[in-house]
Amino acid sequence: MLSISTIPEALAELEKQTGRVWTDSEFFDVATARSVVLHAASPLTARVIIEKWVDDHEGKLVKCPTKPAPSTLLAVLFPGQVGQLWISGETTTNHPANTYEVEDEVRIFTEPVHVTRQQVRVKADSLKKIVDAWRNAQAGRWIKDPKQPGGMKWQRGPDWMFPIAAQLLTQSSSTALAGPQQRSAAQDAVIIQAIAKNGFDPLHLPKPPSGKPGVKKAMRDAVSNNQLFVGKTVFDKTWERLASRGDIVFED
Repeated sequence: MLSISTIPEALAELEKQTGRVWTDSEFFDVATARSVVLHAASPLTARVIIEKWVDDHEGKLVKCPTKPAPSTLLAVLFPGQVGQLWISGETTTNHPANTYEVEDEVRIFTEPVHVTRQQVRVKADSLKKIVDAWRNAQAGRWIKDPKQPGGMKWQRGPDWMFPIAAQLLTQSSSTALAGPQQRSAAQDAVIIQAIAKNGFDPLHLPKPPSGKPGVKKAMRDAVSNNQLFVGKTVFDKTWERLASRGDIVFED
């Protein structure tokens, strides 16, 4: 793995590490969803200054006069800028790669640096985070984690990274699934995913207020247009199956 890669080089490395071909949109999709910091080649004309805040001995922080700093070849792209670059093809940044190199000092560009996709550079540690995110996703959206409530952790990331969710994205109807067991597993996954997307923990669902619809009704509505739930009893049977296995639990 190169210490710093261009996007084409990063995509080639991702293919090597994961065994699948990646598009640049998939690369940006994961980077944005997992808050991965990227970098960009800054223009040779870019200039950097140092801003410093010091204690004025009265308990207040005051800003010292700025001073020039050595130029840098790389600029930082924080997650919000990465998302903007993915969607619009361009962004700006005020931060060189060594922004926080020295304690109590901040390095910034004298003028915002304009960045396009062609300027993006991917450091090895950022690329490794994307590789690790994809590998972890192969275990499913929910993975065991004893440190989390209920012993399970919901993994962030786009649906196509997760095997069952990715399968659902390519299915046009429930009959496209090979058999009843696969169809049941897919139905289970859709409901669990819908619960998580709506901000609930499947293992700690709130009980519905007296006389009012609750999480179950909200999830029924959320999957109502999914071809896997055609039929009046399909959703209820799936819900009961998940509850009987302890995959969904209401709090006392």
